[in-house]
Amino acid sequence: MSFVRHQISQLWTLLLKPMMLWIVSRANPETPGKEFDSKEALIVYILPKKSYLDRMVLENMCRKHKLPIPEYTLDVKKKRSATVAFLSNPGLFRNRVTRKSGQDIKTIVELQKKFPDRKIHLVPVSPFWGKNPGRGENSIWKLLFNDDESAGRLQRFLIVLFQGRNNVVYFSTPFSFDDIARGETDVERLSRKTRRVLRVHFRRQRNTVLGKELYIREQVVTRVAKGKMVRTVIDHEVKTKSSRSTARSLETKARRYTRELAADQMYTMVRVFEIVLGRLWNKLFDGVEIQNLENVRTLAEKDFEIVYVPTHRSHLDYLLTSYTIYQSGMPSPHIAAGINLNFWPLGWFLRRAGAFFIRRSFKGNRLYTAVVNEYIHYLLTHGYPMTFFPEGGRSRTGKLLPLKTGMLAMIVHSFVRSSQRPVALVPVYLGYDKVMEVGSYMSELSGSSKKKESIFALLKARKLLRSYYGKAYVSYGEPIVLSEYLDQHQPQWREVGDEVERPDWLPRLVQNLGYELSVRMNQTAVMSPISMVSLSLLSSWQKALPKSGVLSFIDTLMELQNHHPYHRNLKYPTMTAEQVLEQVGKLKMHSEFKHAGGDVLHLSETESILISYYRNNVVHLIAIPSLIARFFKHQERVPLTEIAEGCSEIYPFLKEEFYLSWPESEVVSVVEGYADVMVKVGLLMRDGPVLVRPVPSYDQSENLSILGNSLGLTFERYTITAALLARHTKEGYVDSKAFEMQCQKMAQRLAILNGVNNPEFVEKSFVAKHVALLKNKGLLKPQEDGKLLIDPKVSTLARNAMKLLSYDARHSIDRIFAGK
Repeated sequence: MSFVRHQISQLWTLLLKPMMLWIVSRANPETPGKEFDSKEALIVYILPKKSYLDRMVLENMCRKHKLPIPEYTLDVKKKRSATVAFLSNPGLFRNRVTRKSGQDIKTIVELQKKFPDRKIHLVPVSPFWGKNPGRGENSIWKLLFNDDESAGRLQRFLIVLFQGRNNVVYFSTPFSFDDIARGETDVERLSRKTRRVLRVHFRRQRNTVLGKELYIREQVVTRVAKGKMVRTVIDHEVKTKSSRSTARSLETKARRYTRELAADQMYTMVRVFEIVLGRLWNKLFDGVEIQNLENVRTLAEKDFEIVYVPTHRSHLDYLLTSYTIYQSGMPSPHIAAGINLNFWPLGWFLRRAGAFFIRRSFKGNRLYTAVVNEYIHYLLTHGYPMTFFPEGGRSRTGKLLPLKTGMLAMIVHSFVRSSQRPVALVPVYLGYDKVMEVGSYMSELSGSSKKKESIFALLKARKLLRSYYGKAYVSYGEPIVLSEYLDQHQPQWREVGDEVERPDWLPRLVQNLGYELSVRMNQTAVMSPISMVSLSLLSSWQKALPKSGVLSFIDTLMELQNHHPYHRNLKYPTMTAEQVLEQVGKLKMHSEFKHAGGDVLHLSETESILISYYRNNVVHLIAIPSLIARFFKHQERVPLTEIAEGCSEIYPFLKEEFYLSWPESEVVSVVEGYADVMVKVGLLMRDGPVLVRPVPSYDQSENLSILGNSLGLTFERYTITAALLARHTKEGYVDSKAFEMQCQKMAQRLAILNGVNNPEFVEKSFVAKHVALLKNKGLLKPQEDGKLLIDPKVSTLARNAMKLLSYDARHSIDRIFAGK
């Protein structure tokens, strides 16, 4: 840099320094620079346009995060030197776009050629002043509030003046000239190529962070009402003799439906929610942990249309999902919400934050169905990210509910109609150390009616803000790229074209896709501290354990996950068992009895019901180890082949209930792998081909019992169904509805006899789901008269299942069958 330019730069820095008192900046990622934090590094920070304010902000970020501070020249003699280069030089009013290679880039290329032993790392840095993507129309507000890519220096100054409190600096992964050159040696050509790569990078970064311009709602209403699917339905209704509606009246109705449905997202409201929710999370939680963000950020950078598919635990899910996505540097998505949340004033705020409201049921209303389909199609084909909760409602038990595939079918059909934009479904696991509504969930499972959402219920919920809720967890799973999934499962999908009628193969494909999403949701679960404590206490005798026993079981769980993680996306605490117990103690969800001989942790009747919710969040993660441990309920020594054979028999039922990852063909190898790990951590011992239970005095013997009891209720419910079917094998058939009622009543009686006070145990949906699985496996065959033909194999299944039960449960079932 020449002496004159240096002095001018210093002068501008001095004049603009007071502005830094106004500016509030944060870095994304929160700890940038890990990739190039080297004592030998030569760093060139690349800014998209020349700006003294951007440079000053960058310098502050470097000081704050202990990164190399940029100087005006790169000193190759220093071990750790950095400078700044600009990709373009804006004019006073608009950005001067030039295709010539910038002198800064060319100088750096020449320097790299001159000193090939000193690798220069290029670090693209994108400062954003606000995240307002703007709307289609031009206005003074757009001039002042939008971080316009073509803004000149004057407009840039005004943007900083209005958006200075909302500055985010994005540090990208460093790269070197070797990554670009690929054999290119000419300085001029390499400079042009580098600029081209950087231009593409900064454009993608803007698209990733800001997303599409916000639409004008009335324009969307018109577009949806005139959409192909809606027009087809209107034409059909007009031609139908039984309908007296005119095309005009039907179009008016379609517009009314669209206004009821469509979001009216506003940047100002999104920003208000960001500020308010940031304070709310700080009040409610110790923090919000975001895991596996790279799974979705990579898609955003590749310009994928992203559909987030989260689990549903709480009303907070709507807010937490959008907040974390927006805070992570991606556009706030449009969220599908139930019409029950569209009450004043919450509905007004949610709609402007990006929510669109769908009726709970619209079966038979073809016009409303077409409007919803067309609106979803508009969002997907115009680049607006979307979130929907496929479970349909909040899980009352903590387990993942069977997915409702209506919205999923709309998304797949929309993509089949127009596949120009790549679409990816991203499963998201949402978890909490303490769920606000868990008390009401248990009441509803016990028979209480669900309370309707209203302004009065919202006001009553204020008292919940005084409680402590630990941490919240957001974990992104493995995405499903729709084009790849369709190519694999329905290679002819491209032949459909822009047809409004759904193809015949769609229902079956969507059903399988929904199951795959469920599997991936469970793969990305978080083993939270409260879930580990609930697993230990609920699986112990009388719901009580010495504190040392709880600590031992937590250590064993973490060892199991270390040696054989359920999935690479699974997250569990990195803290010690003592720290886990200390964190759970703050939640006040269990009781502790202080004693000189050793403290005891225990659960009251109410506590055991409430805490079961958090066990159910993660019980699928230990399903196979628990099943293996169950074989040692009544035996000291069991051959591994017998365990593998028994697991193979019952695994299909576990797989369906818990959406487990492994195909049935791989069960034997999975069981053998877990058995090896259980031997390694001391839960089992090996005597040749036989596995042996540890001696009772050994701590791991107690841990093995606790592990085996983790799925106790599940095994008992399976056995009830199988045993009851076995009673009917002589008749050869059973009435479907009557059989489901018998199973539920038997479960209720068993619960009373065994003192099981858990509404989940007698839940109706479990019996129906289990019967459906028996049908799929061919053990029950539906007949035309509504009865179910029973396969004789059911008797063998019942006998083997009885081996996995506790003595009390077996005795209770025997008494029931004996009529006692």
